[in-house]
Amino acid sequence: MKGTAARAAEGHGRKGRGSRKLADMGPRVTLAFGGFAALTVAVGWFLLSSQVAHTDVQTAVSESLGAILIAMIVMSVIGAIRRGGTDK
Repeated sequence: MKGTAARAAEGHGRKGRGSRKLADMGPRVTLAFGGFAALTVAVGWFLLSSQVAHTDVQTAVSESLGAILIAMIVMSVIGAIRRGGTDK
């Protein structure tokens, strides 16, 4: 009879809540991650534009909205490549 460590190494061990992979968590996690990434890009671009380049607030906001658009396009292309280009 094998020990617990040997069974777990073969994949026969109990799986806890923390064993789920990010890819298996569903579209809500993907949407939340994408939204967080877009928000991070927008805030970073706004701070870079307004604080470092010393642009006015209106220009910095419009540039950060453009950065969100670019980030979403890049994430969309990456998602299409990962899915293999098929609609399921």
